[in-house]
Amino acid sequence: MRCLAGLALLIGMYVLLPTLRGRRVYRMVASQGKFQAIVDDSGVRVTSRDTETRYQWPMLTRYAETDELFVLMTPDKHGIGFVVLPKRGAATPADLDRLQAVLDRNSTRA
Repeated sequence: MRCLAGLALLIGMYVLLPTLRGRRVYRMVASQGKFQAIVDDSGVRVTSRDTETRYQWPMLTRYAETDELFVLMTPDKHGIGFVVLPKRGAATPADLDRLQAVLDRNSTRA
């Protein structure tokens, strides 16, 4: 009986912990307000109210595209590090085309 209770607890933790971590990260990020990303041939710079992070292209070797996002990923096979660029941040469709051109020159589509 104790073994089943312990197993149920482990399964519950396995299911719930990622959700709880995600909520904590969201609260931390939301408190930073608006984020801005600048992408050019030297790399990616992401700034917010209290932070500035710069990535050079050797750190973001792959990217994936969805209908709403560009997701830039580190070279490790598990994609542990990533940068998310929402397409809604582009002012015009031409800006998205320019962004994709920069990504294609400096990164590989995953």
